[in-house]
Amino acid sequence: MTGFKFMKHIVDVAKAQTLQMLDAPMSDKQKCPLCGQPNRCAMAGRHPVGACWCVSIRLTADMLEAVPTEDRGVRCICATCARALASRVARNQAVQPTPKAIASRLAGRRNKSVDG
Repeated sequence: MTGFKFMKHIVDVAKAQTLQMLDAPMSDKQKCPLCGQPNRCAMAGRHPVGACWCVSIRLTADMLEAVPTEDRGVRCICATCARALASRVARNQAVQPTPKAIASRLAGRRNKSVDG
């Protein structure tokens, strides 16, 4: 099999798998608990965890708190919801200073009042 034929075969197999996945009814484990859309979880589709989109991003505890308690560890969120949650968490962190930053500011004010 030539290189071109081999690559065409790989693409054809991937297309067939995608079409099969789209035609198959979704189980609850394959639906995002936040929006109900396909979560594209590799493990829910019986693929190795390394094949999942989520291994390439960082999910924080703040993000996972948005998932209903009964779905935690059972159903995965989708990439779209993960990006939205990451954006919201980043905005909240930018607006809300950390305890260390607050302590540093207070220490700076104390030093100014003592010096001034």
